Amino acid sequence: MFANALLMLPDFGTILLGALLARRFAFQRGFWDGAERLVYYVLFPALLFNSILNAQFSLATDSLLLGPAVVTLLSAAAMGFLARPRNVLRLRKADSFVEVLPDAHDR
Repeated sequence: MFANALLMLPDFGTILLGALLARRFAFQRGFWDGAERLVYYVLFPALLFNSILNAQFSLATDSLLLGPAVVTLLSAAAMGFLARPRNVLRLRKADSFVEVLPDAHDR
C-alpha cells in the first residue's frame, strides 16, 4: 500500500514544482498558458497512466482503502447536497439567455 502511495509522488512533485516556479520566477502569461496546456493535455495524463500501469495492486491490502473512499465520496455528496441554495429563483419559461443578453442573437 505504501508503494502505491509512492507512485503518486512524481505527480504531486510536478504540481509542487510548477507552483514554486510560478511564484519564484516572473515568466510572461503567454509562457504559462502554453506550459499549462502542455502539462494538462500531454505530460500529466502520461505520468498518471505510467503510475497506474506500474502499480502493484492486491485485493487484500487495497480493499482496506475501499471503505474510507466510499465514506469520503458519500460525505462529499451529502455536503454538496446540503450546501445548495435553499431559495433558488425559479425562472419563468419566458426568461431565457437571449432575453438576459438581448444582443447575443445578433452576433
